[in-house]
Amino acid sequence: MTSTIKVDTISENTSANGVSIDGLTIKDGGITATTGTIVFNEAGADLDFRVESNGQANMFAVDGGLNVASIGGAVDTNATLLIHTTITDDNAGLTIKGAGSGTGARLAIADAGSNLGNRAETLEIGYDNSTDFIFSRTGQPLIIGVDSSEQLRIGSNLATGAEAAPDVASGGLCLQLNANDNQVLTFKSSDIAHGITGEAETDTFARFGKAENDKGGLYIRVMAEDNPNERLVFNVNGEGNITTTKSASGKGAVEFGINNKNGTGVTSVNSDANLLTINNHTSVQFIFDAEGTFHSNVGTATYDEYDDAHLVRAMDLSTSTKGLIASKFDEFIQYNHEDLAAAKIVGREEDGTPNSMVNWTAMSQLHNGAIWQQYEKTQRLTQAMYKLATKTIGKEEADKLLDEEEIKLLN
Repeated sequence: MTSTIKVDTISENTSANGVSIDGLTIKDGGITATTGTIVFNEAGADLDFRVESNGQANMFAVDGGLNVASIGGAVDTNATLLIHTTITDDNAGLTIKGAGSGTGARLAIADAGSNLGNRAETLEIGYDNSTDFIFSRTGQPLIIGVDSSEQLRIGSNLATGAEAAPDVASGGLCLQLNANDNQVLTFKSSDIAHGITGEAETDTFARFGKAENDKGGLYIRVMAEDNPNERLVFNVNGEGNITTTKSASGKGAVEFGINNKNGTGVTSVNSDANLLTINNHTSVQFIFDAEGTFHSNVGTATYDEYDDAHLVRAMDLSTSTKGLIASKFDEFIQYNHEDLAAAKIVGREEDGTPNSMVNWTAMSQLHNGAIWQQYEKTQRLTQAMYKLATKTIGKEEADKLLDEEEIKLLN
């Protein structure tokens, strides 16, 4: 037969045997009771309950009005259970131990409807029959999830998106996007408001994602606010001298490699393939191809108002830093560094001073113009010599002379 014992008030009893109430015995040695239910303050009165230890007046306390239980200190918050502790090497504050060696221990925090799994030596938090947080020291990773969907896994490395086999070394990071097509990684700063919200949130200054939704590739987009310079910076540092070999096997401090799939490996790309393009928005301006040639989308610059050969020589005179051999014709050069800058063959500093930054596209066009100008002058000279020959030796002999020297006149 079982019984229910209800205790609302127990007065101090000085007898050696203590107080005995229907199977509940309270005495110096503790409390003993037969089977049944022991109820304190069933009437629900605003009464506090307190148990003292040798050195703590509130080793266990219940505040009847606040509905709070406190361990190791007075009730001072509306938490359901409050634990006061001083963490030391020997005091963890709250410890749950297995009953014996190898039995493990488990702390589960869940709502009333949850049915969390049974794992030894585990801290498990779940809601609505799902497991959202698991930590186990028995060789299992720490898993954090939302609505029973794993989001973060921490083991010897870090993985997201329920990636159970991250292909990174110990201490590495694996980001699993699954079949999603949005960004896999974003960088934000609260002091940025670039306003380019068609590309990203206004405080996002960089984002990484798939280049093609179902194909892969890497897409990097950078956003900057009111910044005319350095929107994307590569700064490579290292120790020692950099390789100076100029060959097809030479290496650089920065290397871009483009490959094609070859079985499970990679190989060279197809002939004439465009390796790298540089765009102005969506318009391609520069192309570097697989044969090492460089293409530029520029309007044709002409220098008809200049003597192109003089401009070319002015370039050498203005920018050469190594033993330029002087020519007796240099004194006739009519251009200088300012003329080169005006023709946009060299650049200018912010204050307008010409510098030695060469526009090689303009130089190529200048060389073409100089060659053509010299060709025209040669043709005029040839025609003048032919006219002189016809007057001195006659047309027949002059024509023979052209044939012998394989010279053709432009008509």
